[in-house]
Amino acid sequence: MTASIAPSILETDAPLRELLPLLAQHDGGVARAEVGAVAIVSAPLAQRLREVPVLKHCLVAVLDGEKHIQWEGEGGKGTSVVPSGWFVALRAGERPNIANLPDPAGRAYRAFAMVFDRETLTVPHPVAGRKAGAGHVVLEPGADLTQSFIHAVGGLLSPRLSVEVARHRMAEVVLALAERGVGWSAADAEGPIQKIRLMIAARPELPWTAADAARLLEVSEATLRRRLAAEGTCFREILAERRLSHGLALLQTSRAGIVEVAHACGYDSPSRFSSRFRERFGMPPSEVRGGWNSGAVSEAGRELSGSGARSGRGPG
Repeated sequence: MTASIAPSILETDAPLRELLPLLAQHDGGVARAEVGAVAIVSAPLAQRLREVPVLKHCLVAVLDGEKHIQWEGEGGKGTSVVPSGWFVALRAGERPNIANLPDPAGRAYRAFAMVFDRETLTVPHPVAGRKAGAGHVVLEPGADLTQSFIHAVGGLLSPRLSVEVARHRMAEVVLALAERGVGWSAADAEGPIQKIRLMIAARPELPWTAADAARLLEVSEATLRRRLAAEGTCFREILAERRLSHGLALLQTSRAGIVEVAHACGYDSPSRFSSRFRERFGMPPSEVRGGWNSGAVSEAGRELSGSGARSGRGPG
C-alpha cells in the first residue's frame, strides 16, 4: 500500500476532469444496460472487499481517491495502486481483493466503471485476436484511451444515442485497450459455470434451482453436480455468490436501503443478507453503501452484476 493517496483530479490537470460535469448531471446508478453499462461508483468511506468476482470485462476510471488491488501469482504477490486520473482493466473471471479509498481531502472515492457485453466485444477491429492477460492491468492516462473513454461515457449517458452508436463508442474503447496490450474477446471466461452465473445474474431474485441450471446446459442434474464438483464448487455456492455480488453492485451505485437491496438479491431476511454479505466480502453492507441517490433499485447495479432487481426468495 502507498503511504499517501494521490490528489483528486479537481486539483490536477488530468484529462479525466472532462467527466466531472457528468457527475453533476447524473445522480449515480447505471446507464445503457442494453449495450453493457456505464456506472458511477461512489464510496464515502474506505471499502476493503475480499475476493470480488468480476463477471464481465470492466474498465474503471478513478476520479477521486485510489483503488488498490491485491494480486497473487507465479511471481509472488503484491498490490496494484490505481491513483486518481488512471484506469484499471479488470478481466472477466478475476476475484481480486479490492480497496476503494477516499482522497486526503475527505472527498468520497468516485469512479466511472464501463462494463462490456459480448456483442460489443465481437465488433471487428484491426487488432482483434490479441490474447487477454491473466489478470487486471493498471493503465496511465493517455490521449488514445482517455479520449475514447470520455467520448463513450458522454454518449452512453445520453438517452438520444442509438444502441448501435453506443455499442460502437464502446468498441472504440476496446480498440484503444487492445493497442495498449489489453486484448479482450467475447470468448473469455466462457464455460458452464459462467453460463450459470449469467443466468442467475439476469434475475437474481428468482428461486433458481440446480434443475434450472441443468436445463440451461442441457444435461442431467447428476451430470451438472459432477461437473461443478470437478471445478470445486456447487450450484448453491454459485447462486449465493451471484446474489451477494448483485448486492455489492447495488450498494456501490445507489442509496437503496438494506431491506430493498436484500429483497432485490432474493433474500427475504435483511439480517440474513447482511450476515452473508459480511462473511463473503469482509465488511457489512452498511459500510459499502454508495454516496449517490440513483432512484430505482431495479436500474442501479443492474449491469455491473449482470442483473435486474425484484424481491424474491432467499438462498436458504
